[in-house]
Amino acid sequence: MGLKRLFVLLILVAIISFGCGKKNPPEPPKITSIRDMPADNGQGVILSWFRFNASPLAKYEIWRGESIEKMKKVGVKNYQLAPEEKVIDSSNYVGDLGYYLVVKQNGDKIPKVEILKGNTGNPEAEKIVWVETKVVLGCAGNLKDKYVDGEFYRIRKDKGFIESRSVVELKGYAPINQENGLILAPDNKVIRLTLEKSPRVLEFLRNAEPIQAPDPATLELQKEYGTRITAFITDAGVRYSMIWLEDQYVDVDTTLKPKTRYYYKIRAYYGYRKFVESDTVSIVPVDDEPTPPAITGAIYDSAKGEAIISWNSPDSDIKNFRLVRISDNSGEEKIAEVGGSWTQLKLSGLKDNEVRAKYRLVSTDRGGKEAQSDTFRLTAGKIPDPPPLPENFTAKDMPNDNATGIVLRWGHPRLSLGYTSLNIMPAPKYSKLALLEGKFFAGEREGKYQILPSGIKDSTNYQKIVSAEIADMPKPEEPFDILVTYEKQTNGDDNVGFVKLQLDSLKPVVDFTDDGRYVFNGISKGKHTITGWILTRSGNAIEETKTTLTFTLPEELEGGTESEPYIIELYRGQSANTSNLEKIITLPATFHEYQDKISTKPVDDSTYYYFMRVVNPEGNFADTKPVGPVQPKENLFHRGKISVLVMLGIFFVIAIYFLLHAQKGRTFYIRPIAGISHVDEALGRATEMGRPILYVLGLDGIPAINTLAGITILGRVARKAAEYQLRVLVPAYDPLTMLVAQETVRSSFTDAGRPDLFNEGDVFFVTDSQFAYAAAVSGIMVREKTATNFYMGGFYAESLLLAEAGASTGAIQIAGTDAMTQLPFFITTCDYTLMGEELYAASAYLSQDPAQIASLKIQDLNKFVIMVIMLAGIIMISFGWHWLYNFFLVQLQ
Repeated sequence: MGLKRLFVLLILVAIISFGCGKKNPPEPPKITSIRDMPADNGQGVILSWFRFNASPLAKYEIWRGESIEKMKKVGVKNYQLAPEEKVIDSSNYVGDLGYYLVVKQNGDKIPKVEILKGNTGNPEAEKIVWVETKVVLGCAGNLKDKYVDGEFYRIRKDKGFIESRSVVELKGYAPINQENGLILAPDNKVIRLTLEKSPRVLEFLRNAEPIQAPDPATLELQKEYGTRITAFITDAGVRYSMIWLEDQYVDVDTTLKPKTRYYYKIRAYYGYRKFVESDTVSIVPVDDEPTPPAITGAIYDSAKGEAIISWNSPDSDIKNFRLVRISDNSGEEKIAEVGGSWTQLKLSGLKDNEVRAKYRLVSTDRGGKEAQSDTFRLTAGKIPDPPPLPENFTAKDMPNDNATGIVLRWGHPRLSLGYTSLNIMPAPKYSKLALLEGKFFAGEREGKYQILPSGIKDSTNYQKIVSAEIADMPKPEEPFDILVTYEKQTNGDDNVGFVKLQLDSLKPVVDFTDDGRYVFNGISKGKHTITGWILTRSGNAIEETKTTLTFTLPEELEGGTESEPYIIELYRGQSANTSNLEKIITLPATFHEYQDKISTKPVDDSTYYYFMRVVNPEGNFADTKPVGPVQPKENLFHRGKISVLVMLGIFFVIAIYFLLHAQKGRTFYIRPIAGISHVDEALGRATEMGRPILYVLGLDGIPAINTLAGITILGRVARKAAEYQLRVLVPAYDPLTMLVAQETVRSSFTDAGRPDLFNEGDVFFVTDSQFAYAAAVSGIMVREKTATNFYMGGFYAESLLLAEAGASTGAIQIAGTDAMTQLPFFITTCDYTLMGEELYAASAYLSQDPAQIASLKIQDLNKFVIMVIMLAGIIMISFGWHWLYNFFLVQLQ
């Protein structure tokens, strides 16, 4: 029996250590529940399932239908898979500890796992060989993955760890004597303590089992000094994973019909078109009663003559809220009605009897069902002052779109500043602190650390202080490097540009990077002031945006301007009555613009109204007047891209000019390209030596432009070779490239009048393995003793191998590639090299076709125009003239 166990163990070691074979399909997801969304209108379903973190299922598709036969995908959830490890850490081997695993069924729930110590004779027990302490996909060779429920800890038992000491560094504290003993209270000191484990911890580590189930008496020690086990691997070749979560998908769809049965299933993918499916479950959605709104505040301020009523409601399908006043004489009276997204209401001009009356809030859902809050009265209190409203709140058609949205803008431009020191903090200079040595470190409480003269028996985890050191809180030394961060709080109507910054009285600088960061270097210690302005597009400072930040170095190493504590709520609707408008978004006070994308498709002739509510932290709010009506409109042209149209026009005129002159037969000068002008010389040398030429098209394949350029040059070279009666060897890396090269060489030989010299076997496929291809081509050079080698196309790590092999044979070598990283190797090993765009221009140079040469001149002149504009822009912006920069500032949205 022992030999059999050993044999199984060796097989398992081989499987895990030397790679993975064919993977077994993972277990399908298990749906744990399907339930109707509470308090909705019958158009929501919540589907829940178990997902194990070690599962290879990366994508979960939710399918729904009114019948099992007709289901369609309605949702997707994607997951980041755990890393895959093919080799298990040998330190996690536990086969010699004698632990066994038994799986207990748990009804419809996940099976539970139990651990036994020693062989109890249970036929269902499997010996635990390895443990995993982090979630990984693992090697799924011949291991079968199973998922179980369990929590176990691997406790470290090595002597070095048990006897090791820890070091704690407490920054900003100092020892202080108090009546209740010695404490470490906040102060400008740094204390470093060397601690040894408490007697209780030492006893636990020395006597603990290496693998433990949670024990309430020692659970905190198990978590601190142990590692949770994520999976067990047994000698039966099974991997039991235990870390899981319960996930869910909320299916909210207006097409769902209440009182109709729907079927759901989950299709989970673990590869391309490889999936497993869950069981099918069903549910009948119900149009529920809405949840009664909960009143969170009802305050009346007699001095202001106002009342604010606040509430919350968890429901998502509320159509409106209705406030009802209840009086003894007139009964119930509706006094206000607001949208279903509202959570606050302000009343003013109340009479005495209205203040004393009872109130009730009624919510109505979209199905017409109602729910009522408990009756309440207004409570006397003080309502804080409302927050200030931003000026210039406007709503306009979103520019440069296709009638899909409205842009809301408000406020004046503002600039916020912040700073932090980039200096490295020096190491503290410690000195001995005998006051603490030999005492016990009792941990932190209310921002202070307690020090005890002795441990409180063994029931605590207090650590003994072996040594203690103290030092002053270190401060960085001058000069200082200060990183200034800034944020422009603006909108599209503000016409703003860059930010100008000034340190003390030094010359102001403009941050042309506009990335919200600027570094001032070499600053001395002492008091400093940073001032910032936002500039207009023309480069003038907007004085109302002036922001100042004052600080002292090295005492204050970071800081910034405070932001407004308000929040902004935006409401939209198709009525001028603000009570009918619904909240669409909540924004921080730093926002000055919001693009309300009403639809992704052009909408009809609907018009919209908006208003803004500003809420302060104390709960009061202020509303703007509604703006509107606003109608989204389609735009014929994107005005933010006028510069693109202008440049396109310039390039079009240049192209027409050169193409017309080319058609009239005018010749254009292009500079000689050494690699191409010496092609005839290279072919002539091959003719004299009676040896073939080799032409390599690289590794990128036909879709790549560099390969197409190489094919064009091949046609020219092959035609000359036919005239000189030379063999052309073209070893191909890609089968499709081989076919194109064969036809190119065949056509060239035919055009030269020597189709009889063409040998189809000279253009052949080698292999699509990079270095095998390099080795094969190098062998051809040596065996065939090629006189000339051409390398035209895309090359990678094999470039130097090929060129060195060719150089060793004494062949003339001409290379051409647009791979900048490979050009140095070709330049040093080849006689001539076409660099970058010279490869593309070679075909025009060889053919001397006026149209192709004209295309080169067009490109060169276009580049010249761009360079002139760039140079002019640099000069103008250096003198503070921004109009050229603003003209070419393209809006992408």
